[in-house]
Amino acid sequence: MISQRAAGEEPDSGGGRLRGPGAAVLGVELAQGLAQAGGDLRLGAPVPGERILTTIGEEVVELLDYAFERIPGWREISVDTLTVSDFRARYLHSAAAGLHVIANTIAAARMAGISPHKTVDALAELPWQRDALQTTEANEEKGTPEFSSHVFFEGTLAKTVWDERGLRWRASASGATRAGYEAAISRVLRHIATEHPGLKEIASDATFTQLGLMARKRGPGRPKKTAAPPLPEPPLDREGPSAYAEGPSRVGTELQTRLGESCPASTSHPPTPPSSS
Repeated sequence: MISQRAAGEEPDSGGGRLRGPGAAVLGVELAQGLAQAGGDLRLGAPVPGERILTTIGEEVVELLDYAFERIPGWREISVDTLTVSDFRARYLHSAAAGLHVIANTIAAARMAGISPHKTVDALAELPWQRDALQTTEANEEKGTPEFSSHVFFEGTLAKTVWDERGLRWRASASGATRAGYEAAISRVLRHIATEHPGLKEIASDATFTQLGLMARKRGPGRPKKTAAPPLPEPPLDREGPSAYAEGPSRVGTELQTRLGESCPASTSHPPTPPSSS
């Protein structure tokens, strides 16, 4: 059974169940991911909602129990070789952002259709300890001093600073910002895919899209509009465009001429009166 100490909570008399803020982060994040990944459970034949919740709940508990016994820090708590206070001081996943990373990575495995248990084993290989630091020597040419940084989570879950009191470099949690833990999730998924080829689908575009780490690709959309073909030129008069170019004066002149040809010519003499006989 999951000990609530896995999430940095002190134990109580509640049967060893995972409780408190840490439990909420782990349980809700993982349950949502498994519900999204388990779409096949909700398709096809109608399935009662209570059965769906029960199935997801059972899987959440089983996977977190498995992780509790294998991931560094949790593993030591499970065998009572590490106290909760020491766990908080030594491990990055004692903070909410680290819990987000673990829960979303396990959910990503289900979304990708690969073994969540093998994914937990891969998570257990990561350096979750705060003191997993690397030192970069000073560079006189660039004018940069010697400094230390976390070997894997620097800039995402960890922020390494110089401790004036302890006179040493110390990595602290960088805070539960969305940008920080999403960057950590992306890095963890790509690292697992690289180091474990059998789990490479965990870093596919489809998995990143389901997790909300990548925008969905848009479809082709509407076809592009094409320019309408030009209208045909109006038919020209048999006499050509000059009939239009010269204006109505020529047309009127021709009309008068033709009318004059069809009528008798007029004279200036008055008509002869009829004879009286």
